[in-house]
Amino acid sequence: MFATLQRLSPAFYARNRGGYILSRLDGDVAEIQRFSIDSLFAGISGVFGLLGTVAFMLYLSPQLSLLVLTLVPIQWLYLRFMRERVRDGVRRVRERSADLSAFLMETLPAIKYIQGVAATEREQQRLGQFNRAYLKDLLALQLTEFATSAVPSNLTSALRATVFIAGGYQVIQGSMALGSLIAFSTYLGMAMGPVQSLLGVYMALNRVRVSAERVRFLTTARPDVDATGTIAPHDGAAVEIRLEDLGFRYPGSGEFVLRHASVCLPPGKKIGLCGPSGSGKTTLLDLLLRHYDPVEGCIRIGGVDLRELELAGWRRRVARSAASRGNHSDRMRRPAITDSFVPFMFLSCHPAATLSSPAPPKMTSA
Repeated sequence: MFATLQRLSPAFYARNRGGYILSRLDGDVAEIQRFSIDSLFAGISGVFGLLGTVAFMLYLSPQLSLLVLTLVPIQWLYLRFMRERVRDGVRRVRERSADLSAFLMETLPAIKYIQGVAATEREQQRLGQFNRAYLKDLLALQLTEFATSAVPSNLTSALRATVFIAGGYQVIQGSMALGSLIAFSTYLGMAMGPVQSLLGVYMALNRVRVSAERVRFLTTARPDVDATGTIAPHDGAAVEIRLEDLGFRYPGSGEFVLRHASVCLPPGKKIGLCGPSGSGKTTLLDLLLRHYDPVEGCIRIGGVDLRELELAGWRRRVARSAASRGNHSDRMRRPAITDSFVPFMFLSCHPAATLSSPAPPKMTSA
């Protein structure tokens, strides 16, 4: 699953909060693992135990056994009636838990900023709202699961009383021995354990189905870029990078970040790209790394459309250094770099590429 997440584009993580993804990776996957180990073995044991006791009950009294079996369709219909309610309750609890995870993931790294703007009270109130919503849905789920298990248990207790009455009547009539009635009642009591075990498995199955749906959301997600290119990138040779009438807007946005952008980056050159915030510097790097594909035009590497290159091979030829003030000052021995300067280097263009003073190429963009 982690391999699948690594192939997804940044747009996926922009659409889905980290807490929601983590709750699926942690809580839902753990629920599936617990079911596959604990509940599965409990279900198998319960089935064999129930079959054995039912066989002995049929041998002792077929009439009373048929009376017991009349309860099966009633309980099945009731459990089927409650099934969707249990799943809805589990789904809501999972979502509320994801809200809490997302809140903590987004808030804890920003504690310094929250303290600086005196927003601690506001964030505490937000956490309280998320926590109250979680507890409310959790209580509702507990009540639903209690009703789902309590009604079959009460019906089973009522059935045992009915069996005693019917069996006692047969003993009085002489059609059944007292010892047989006692043995039948004993086996009926022994059958309650497997029945309760199977009921627990049924409740766990409803929870795990919700978890499977949530995990399937991750496993069926597909990257936004087509990775079917087969042309091997140039191996160490200096090549030209050309932007041809490039246009791009982020998914779901109608505003172009880059439009009609054309530029030629000569092979073996050291390039610095500078511009105001929002002018498309980081976007251009994302396009060169194929986190996104252009909406218009294309990027050519040595005359080949970037989309035709083998994706993993191309990314191995590219080195990107994050725009961090400390990172560039310490590792590249350069003055402090602001957000208006985004350096990048392409190992496929020149094996020994490094950064030089900003010398932006000519670029036309509407």
